[in-house]
Amino acid sequence: MNTKRLVAFALPCLLAVWALQSGAAPAAAGNFEAAPVLAGSVLVPAELLKGPLHRVAEPVSLDGYFGRFVIESKFGKFSVVGVKMLGIRVHELAAIEALQQVQSSQAFQDSLLRAASAPVLFVKSAVTDRLGTV
Repeated sequence: MNTKRLVAFALPCLLAVWALQSGAAPAAAGNFEAAPVLAGSVLVPAELLKGPLHRVAEPVSLDGYFGRFVIESKFGKFSVVGVKMLGIRVHELAAIEALQQVQSSQAFQDSLLRAASAPVLFVKSAVTDRLGTV
């Protein structure tokens, strides 16, 4: 290895070691200032903050240039970053509600029972009517 390459390699290493020993190390995690917080009404329209299926926890902390919203609903808590994702998640709550209504309907439960019994009926027909099953 020639001398120029050795110096080009060793110099940054020596500078890093010197910086760490002299106390020029990066600040510890506890030395950063807390993320700013704002009222949700400053960032989004009122219909996104509260609706029949949800409520956004106040205050809203900022994560970089985006708000970090915590949505509280009967389906659980959801954390989203950004106004656009907040709008998407709020609209998805209506879809979750519709799915739960379908799941609790009698037609869905009857279909589920038929689907669960189909393999049993297939095995029964395979045993009793072998030629027909083939």
